[in-house]
Amino acid sequence: MFEDIRSLIKYFEEKNDLIRIKKEVDPKFELAAISKKLDGKSPILFENVKNQKVVLGFFGTRERIASSLGVNIKELRDYILKAVENPKPVKIVEDGPVKENVTKNFDLRDLPIPTHYEKDAGPYITCGVIIAKDPETGIRNASYHRMLLKDKDTLGVLINGWRDLMKYYKKAEEKDSPLEIAICIGLDPSTLFAAAATGVPIEVDELEIASSLLGKPMELVRCEDVDIEVPANTEIVLEGEILPKVRAPEGPFADFTGIYDIQRDNPIIKIKEIMHRDDPIYQDILPISREHLLLGAVPREPVMYKALKKNVNVQDVHLTLGGCGRFTAVISIKKEGECEGRDTILTALSTQRDLKHVIVVDDDIDIFDERDVEWAITTRYQSDRDTIVIKDLSGSLDPSGRIDARKLGIITAKMGMDATKSFEEGTMRSYEKPKIPFEVDLKKYVEDR
Repeated sequence: MFEDIRSLIKYFEEKNDLIRIKKEVDPKFELAAISKKLDGKSPILFENVKNQKVVLGFFGTRERIASSLGVNIKELRDYILKAVENPKPVKIVEDGPVKENVTKNFDLRDLPIPTHYEKDAGPYITCGVIIAKDPETGIRNASYHRMLLKDKDTLGVLINGWRDLMKYYKKAEEKDSPLEIAICIGLDPSTLFAAAATGVPIEVDELEIASSLLGKPMELVRCEDVDIEVPANTEIVLEGEILPKVRAPEGPFADFTGIYDIQRDNPIIKIKEIMHRDDPIYQDILPISREHLLLGAVPREPVMYKALKKNVNVQDVHLTLGGCGRFTAVISIKKEGECEGRDTILTALSTQRDLKHVIVVDDDIDIFDERDVEWAITTRYQSDRDTIVIKDLSGSLDPSGRIDARKLGIITAKMGMDATKSFEEGTMRSYEKPKIPFEVDLKKYVEDR
């Protein structure tokens, strides 16, 4: 297993699946433009961004995600689900590589933080995992949040109202106290995926999920200036606090929705100290890239699969890239009763706040093949009979939704399409997909195939 980002870089390089860019690259727009051109093709290591290294694109395909966690793609869903259901203890150690350099003399503007898109408010940390503790229980939480670079020691941060970190922050704010945090940049794949997990009870420590994914206790070191523990092999850790009752403009930002999220007054982070490895590697995620969308989709699919398994004979779940990795799910079931397609729709919509559209198909459909899914809709779905529409439900960053009166979230409509075979009389007698009863090895007929 890969215990840090460096071993993952070495792995992909040995597979001849890493692009090294040695030319000096500007973090303002140039890095993002190159990354967009190479999106999904290979991980990229920029060797000279403000004389520092920047890496991104490890998780631009499902195959790379699986290999980064040490499993094959067929095992990926169940491997993640098992880790979420069976967190393992962490191990606190006295020292680690991240403590090779500790300083209060820093300027965040010296970091190679990219500005990605034309109308972004400025440079954004996009692959920073915030680790915090519940002020009452001390339980750790690890989660992703976009952070806007404001000055030498200040970041703006978006924390959605339903996130566990916001609950922690509100508890601290009620006492007029700051919330101590550590921002980890350049993490091992187990921690990156644990932090992206959804449906995790607030009393579960995501770093213990990381231990389960890693296959052994995750080694943590204590921070120097805040009462937080972080993975010992992290490249860069920014130690600081979210200030109580202070808000400042944050945004616009090109988010996973594929459009700019609006400017809002959001909390402020003050950084007090930095720890980092020698020659640290900064990790970035290009917003709206395949990596960004898959990091949203892949950890969510096992949670939805588990919930559906209780009610229907679900076969697999696919949160599509066209649906921004969160809004559209294609679900295959082994249908046994007439109502199971509709049951699947309603159950799925109840599992994910972000989910907006659900398409249910039979188990003979490849849900990762857009053409096959569209064929199922075309041949097995009747819009007047097989559509469910529910108005005015809670959503998340839906560009076409509307902000609720108390500004706590988005109000959106949600829809399900039952594109499964119907058992009712009066429908077509056969939904069978035609097959050719002959197996062919093309190598016997066509060269170089």
